[in-house]
Parts: sequence; C-alpha cells; structure tokens
Amino acid sequence: HPTERIKFMLQDAKSKLVIGEQKDLAPIAYPSIATFAFNELFDETKVDLSSYKTTVITPQHPAYLIYTSGTTGQPKGVIVSHQAIVNRILWMQSEYPLSANDTILQKTPCTFDVSVWEFFWSYLVGARLVMAPVDAHRDPLALLSLIQKYQVTTLHFVPSMLAVFENVATEILSFAQRQSLPIRRVFCSGEALPTALAKSF
Repeated sequence: HPTERIKFMLQDAKSKLVIGEQKDLAPIAYPSIATFAFNELFDETKVDLSSYKTTVITPQHPAYLIYTSGTTGQPKGVIVSHQAIVNRILWMQSEYPLSANDTILQKTPCTFDVSVWEFFWSYLVGARLVMAPVDAHRDPLALLSLIQKYQVTTLHFVPSMLAVFENVATEILSFAQRQSLPIRRVFCSGEALPTALAKSF
C-alpha cells in the first residue's frame, strides 16, 4: 500500500506495534508506535501490551481488523471476530464440501478478506494448502503451473482475472489438457461475474 494509506490505517486503528521487515518499517515509523523487525530480538520495554492482556479469548473477541478499499471515500476499518471467521468457514464447508483429497491455492494478499478462508478452510478437513509465491495472483501462467503441479481443486478469482486466466489456458492448453485440470471449485467475488464468463469457464 502507499505509505500515506499505511500511516492512516496505523493511526486510525491506534496501533501499538508494527511487525514486518526492516526495509518496510522505516518509512512508516511513528514515535508512538513500536516496530519489530523479524530478524531482531523483541524488546518488551519498547511497547506496553499490558492493557491488551486477557485471561480468556472468547469467540466474540476480535481476530483481526481489515480496511475497505476506500474506492468510494476514506477506507473504513472493519473488525472481524473469531466467531465470524468460523461461521464463514463452516458455511462454506456445508455448501461446498471439501475433503482431505482437496487442495486449496492460497493466492490472495492478506490485506483482502478472501485470504482468510484460503488460509484456514483446509485445516477443518485436512485438505492441502498451497501457498502461491508473492504476486502470483497477477500471473495467469504462474497460476496455471501451480494448479497443474499441485493438483489444485479449489481457488478464488476476481472475475476480470478469471477471464484472463481462461484466455491463457485456452491459448496454451489443448482441449484434453483443459478437461484434465483438477479444478473443481472456483469462487468469484470483488466484481460482478458476467453470466457468459461463468458459462464459458
């Protein structure tokens, strides 16, 4: 994200600690926000987390805070509870059952809510989770390679990327190869899904 957006989110969320790579922490540092780089030893004297300690975590406690895209104005923070995540995953399992024979491709950046079910759904049933390399979600050839190599059965696309992926697959794979792809479930969100695209895919 642009530095200004990151600064806004940190201030709006009243962040106490930022964890990341050293190269990313320097531009967003605030005197009131402690930072911790992965390769450093954590210094508890630099941040007071005592007010955040609790003896029992309940399903209603926040699991994470995520910000909207801000395309229609200022980004808004949305708090999601542990219960909400579990509810979503249980609903997906009820409607679109996975088994231990399935493989989910985790390719959505963690700043988007779709990544949450990609990360955690597999654990419910013992399915396999394949983590795509950074920025692979923008590369249809890389995605096709991952799908074939790891026999991915379940993944997510925004409709515009689904169209690009379909075109690339049609260009480089024969009809028989396309028919043999292991994909069984494709979830689409983030944009309107044209009927023609859904049918052709």
